[in-house]
Amino acid sequence: MTANPSQNLPRILVVDDTVRNIQVLETILRDHFHINISTSGLQALELAGKVEPDLILLDDVLPGFELGAVDYVTKPFNPTELMRRVDSHLELKFARERMAPLAGQLSRYLSPYVYRSSKERRKQRSPHAGST
Repeated sequence: MTANPSQNLPRILVVDDTVRNIQVLETILRDHFHINISTSGLQALELAGKVEPDLILLDDVLPGFELGAVDYVTKPFNPTELMRRVDSHLELKFARERMAPLAGQLSRYLSPYVYRSSKERRKQRSPHAGST
C-alpha cells in the first residue's frame, strides 16, 4: 500500500469511501509517493495527525473546500493531470516551508529599519511635523 519506506518520498493521504477510486489513485501515485489510505473523514483526521501527510486527496463528497481545500480533480482521473497537480501542490508546499525560515531571518534584519522608516513617514504626514 505504501512505496518503499527507504526512499524520502512525499506522503499523500488519499481519502475516499469508494474502493475503486482508492485503487486507481494508488496505482497512479504509488511509484512516486508514500500513500496512506482512509475511507472516512474521521479516520482521515486521525491518520493525518499520525502520519502528517504533505498532501491530502479528499473525495468531493466530503466537505473539502470547507476545510481548506484549494484544488480538485475530476473523475474519471486523468493520470497525467493528477500527477501534474499533485506535483504542483507539493512544490508549493515545500517552497513555503523553505521560505518560512528565510522570511523570519529577513524580518529580524528589516525590523529596525521598517520601524524607523514608518516612524519617519508618520512624522512627515503629521500637520505639526517640524514645528515645536
